[in-house]
Amino acid sequence: MASDADVAVSLAADAATASLVGAVPIATDYSLAMNDVPVAKTAYVAKRDIAADVDKRIYTKEELLAQGFEYVAWSGLDSSAILDENGRVIAVLVGQPRPENWGSINKDMKAIRCEIDLASEESLKPAARAL
Repeated sequence: MASDADVAVSLAADAATASLVGAVPIATDYSLAMNDVPVAKTAYVAKRDIAADVDKRIYTKEELLAQGFEYVAWSGLDSSAILDENGRVIAVLVGQPRPENWGSINKDMKAIRCEIDLASEESLKPAARAL
């Protein structure tokens, strides 16, 4: 298992390499201009979709494409900004960190998380009472 120092060094190295430089932005025709979306004190306010409250299911890619969504192929490795129609960044697809040992660090972190989850589950179990 990686030590805390190893994790810190790898994360620092990743932070130094994290960048959108060279990333190809994904342009959309969506606008976040205040006169194009419902706003309240400069914050976006979405309408509640009552049908969505009732229809809590996972949609297929085909269903979403039929509704007008656009599919963007993404490897999960590289970062890319998603832009509104005015060229402003509205979201970012953040890629995987670049250190060569990232796979092992990720595996170690997952193992640590599993240990924490198991410990949490054990601590929530009711204590056995003596008869």
